[in-house]
Amino acid sequence: MSRIQPLRGKLYAVKGRPISLPNGQSILTANSIFIDDTKKAIIDPSSDPLILREIAKENIVDSCFFSHSHLDHIYSYGLFPNSEYFIHEDDPAVSGFFRRARHFPTEKVWRALGLQWFRPHGRFKDGAIFKIGKTTMCVIHTPGHARGHSCFYFPNEGILYSADFDLSIVGPWYGQADSSIDDFLNSAERLRAVEADVWVTGHVKWIVHDNVFGELDKFMRKIEERESRLVDCLDKSRSVEDMSKIGLITPLSMLSKNPSLRKSEKTMLIKNLERLRACNRVRRVRGGQWVRVEARGEECRRGREKGDPTEKDSE
Repeated sequence: MSRIQPLRGKLYAVKGRPISLPNGQSILTANSIFIDDTKKAIIDPSSDPLILREIAKENIVDSCFFSHSHLDHIYSYGLFPNSEYFIHEDDPAVSGFFRRARHFPTEKVWRALGLQWFRPHGRFKDGAIFKIGKTTMCVIHTPGHARGHSCFYFPNEGILYSADFDLSIVGPWYGQADSSIDDFLNSAERLRAVEADVWVTGHVKWIVHDNVFGELDKFMRKIEERESRLVDCLDKSRSVEDMSKIGLITPLSMLSKNPSLRKSEKTMLIKNLERLRACNRVRRVRGGQWVRVEARGEECRRGREKGDPTEKDSE
């Protein structure tokens, strides 16, 4: 299958590919959407640098839209230096573009990749509507993965670019400070109301034509499955460090290939543990360790509604 696929109307999907980083590791760049109307635009200019370079040679690309400012979603933005860059107003990029990208945020690595610091030309909000030629694009703010994370909906074509609602078998990623499980769940509910029968995901799945809401349900159910595994493993007290080594969230095969994922694994574990503590299913004990407690369904529901822990840390 070609790495660039026509969709409906003036939309094309460009498949991402792995790229090597200066530290010897690699990342999978995000899939992009190219809008080839009387005006041109690209969503998440990362994907395949060879295809994007051809697009840049043959077209004047007026605008680049970013779902969020993680490195795997912005990698090839430098191919479009004359475009206007747009990103959600809550993204850290607004105060220093990409300085906080989650993968490899050091200035040395950015320079080695040929990337430079810059700021977006425009900020958008939830519900913003852009006319790109005759193509209408709507912004849906979907925090959870990151505070400024956004999806892009094309109502006339019935297509959604879902970014890191990528429907992967691994499940949602919420491994940095501004990630939120509750926001992720709320954003998923918003996406269920979108009348799009084709999703272009940010990774892996790429173009999803069939049963998109069933795929979304499976993707989001991973959060509940992770929490069940967490409770099961806490029949004796464990530290977050210990739990991060047994693949409760990220498969062990992925952790072993990319040790840098260990930090985000710990962050996600803590976020799940705090949710479980809020409904009295786990508690933190001396030495920063965690252990499970008897869960009570009604108390669990009330705790999550309040968003507060139902049990204080043991001394």
